[in-house]
Amino acid sequence: MICKKILIEHQNRLSSGKKTMDHNIQNDLEKLRQEAQTRLTQRISQAQYDLELYQTELEIQHEELRRSYHELNNLYEEYWFLYYFAPCGYITLNHNRLITRVNHKAAELLTSKDSLLINLGFSRFLAKEDQNLFLQRLEKAEHSGETEHLEVQLTPSEQKPTWVRLDVQPHFTQGGKVSQWQITLVELKST
Repeated sequence: MICKKILIEHQNRLSSGKKTMDHNIQNDLEKLRQEAQTRLTQRISQAQYDLELYQTELEIQHEELRRSYHELNNLYEEYWFLYYFAPCGYITLNHNRLITRVNHKAAELLTSKDSLLINLGFSRFLAKEDQNLFLQRLEKAEHSGETEHLEVQLTPSEQKPTWVRLDVQPHFTQGGKVSQWQITLVELKST
């Protein structure tokens, strides 16, 4: 019987110790849960603050980009007007020597609407005797990289020939090949 009593006392102590231990574990777990909840709340608050700050920065950058876009658009319109209505002709040829861009004065000198000139060879508008000279100067400019100047006669259809001064400037790719030609046409007045 004494053994049984000791055994029961031992079981009671174990049971009481287990209850105490379970209670301590539950307290520890509750503390850990509260601590984790506090840390999570702090991290969420910090992340929310960071996102709001980032959004404000993006809104400022967006407004700066919008303002820059409008400024560039205004400059583009201003320079387009200056280019298109310049008192001298401007023509851009691609690497195949076909017209890709032309302003109003150049179209007028070639007696055609500018849209009808796109993808035509420029040399077709030159007097026959000036076509070889023009091609030679293109090659010279291509090799030297310098602007070439020459006077040629334009022979547009249905108009009398017109003398013009051409300034021919090559533009190169990074590989050193001609990407395009910029040609300025200045009408020479006969005296």
